Parts: sequence; structure tokens; C-alpha cells
Amino acid sequence: MKPRIKILLLAVLIAALCNCMLMIGMTKKKENNTIPKDASLICEETVSPNKDYITDEKDLVNYTVRVYQEKNNDIIVYAESNSPLFDEAQYIVTCDHTITADDIQIKWTTLMGSTEASEKDEIGLAHVSISKDGEVFNEKTISFVAKAVNAVTDVIG
Repeated sequence: MKPRIKILLLAVLIAALCNCMLMIGMTKKKENNTIPKDASLICEETVSPNKDYITDEKDLVNYTVRVYQEKNNDIIVYAESNSPLFDEAQYIVTCDHTITADDIQIKWTTLMGSTEASEKDEIGLAHVSISKDGEVFNEKTISFVAKAVNAVTDVIG
């Protein structure tokens, strides 16, 4: 089988697995929020990868990325979802200056890299860029579907 067909087949399998798990209506225990009380929310974005494809509102999935700044200027990037395929995650970026929402860019893409989602290629990645004076000094990608991808690759071998 050609490598391109294998990749496409894997992407379709992952999307199907995600949809199946979401339809089952699995729930997960929320972890404790570890954002310090004195941190300021700088930016927040929420997307729903399946809002156009569901028939029941209880099946709606949301992915949220929040960017906070502490008093010492460190930046906390926090991600959460109501999906059982994602556990809360965060990372800290050391910073020596104050940032604003204009310094944060969150680009949502599918696993195939497209910014245009479809039912078979849903949004699953958040590319978070933090800049100062137009120069990006931190860039990371948050995968909201890594658990599903790992489950599929474990099965495929």
C-alpha cells in the first residue's frame, strides 16, 4: 500500500474512533485547576470540532486554550476539554515582560494540517504562539486527540 494511502487511512480511522468515543458519551473526572489565583487571564479561545455534525447537544465537544500571566510575568498556557480523549494540560513559559492578547496567536488545525475542518478531518490541534514586538519567542502545539492517536497506533502496531 502506498504511504500516502496509509496516512489517509490512519487519519480516517482516527476520526472514526474519535466520533465513536464521543457518541458513547464517556465522562471523565476533572482534575484540579492549577492556575494561581493571582494570575491574570490574557486570552481564551474555545472551538468545537463537532458542532456541525452532532444531532444531540450532549455530544458537543469543546476544546479550550487559556493563556494567563502571573505577577512575576511567567505565562501559563492551559488547555482543557470535555472530551474523554483529552486530560487537562498546561505548560509555563518564563517571561520577563507583560504580554497582551495581541501577543498571543492560537491557530486551530486538523490532524492533516488544514484550518478547514470536515466531518472526517476535525479540528484537533491548537498551535499557540507567544510574541513580543512581532517576534515569536514561544511556540507549541497542543494535541486534543493524542490519546485517540496513541490508541489507534497501539492497535495497528
